[in-house]
Order: sequence, then structure tokens, then C-alpha cells
Amino acid sequence: MKSNARPSKPNYLIGILIIAAFGVLTFLCTRKEKDDNSPIVIDWHSPSLEELRLIGPILGGNGITGCGVFKVGTYKGETKVACTRDDVNWIYYDIWEASQAVNRTPTDQYSRFNSPN
Repeated sequence: MKSNARPSKPNYLIGILIIAAFGVLTFLCTRKEKDDNSPIVIDWHSPSLEELRLIGPILGGNGITGCGVFKVGTYKGETKVACTRDDVNWIYYDIWEASQAVNRTPTDQYSRFNSPN
């Protein structure tokens, strides 16, 4: 005999509530990240000789030029580079040593960084 029994309404409603709660939590968590304008504090420093040997070729190999002065720091495990020609206007990059990739930080985030000077 086949049973044509459908799930009882309480079990069905609990499932819907769990899915809805997960959706709401996901929305709230991602919204907070997008709206986060808190300062990003990085311990900027002049690169050591070892850092110059590692980062310099990565910057050059990715077509990054004009870094008369640059500072390095780490944020959330990523290497950040602040680059300037005039010690006033800085451009920020993320460096991934393993893949030798560089990504320019979006300019709308610049105001969140503490000054490399």
C-alpha cells in the first residue's frame, strides 16, 4: 500500500520559517558589510629589502608604475601597498604574492585608510 500522506502542517511551517530566517540573516549580514564605513587602520611601514625584492617585481610585472614612494602593510591577512609620487595623493593596491596578482583598491574606500605618512 502506498501512503498518500502529506507532511503535517506544523512540520511544513517549521521548514518555511527556517528558510525565511536564514534568508533574513543572510540579508542582514551582507548589508552590514556593504554599509560598513569604519576606518581601516593599517600599520604602514617603509618596505624592507626583502619586501622590495618581493613586491617590486609584482608591481612592475602588473604594469604599476609611478611609485616614487610606497609603504606596505597588512590588513586581514592581505598585503596592502600605498603608492605615491608626491607624499600627498596615495593609490592603494592589494598584492597577492602567491599568484603575483595586483588589484587596485576602489577609490571610494581610500577615505577609510589611515594615512601612510
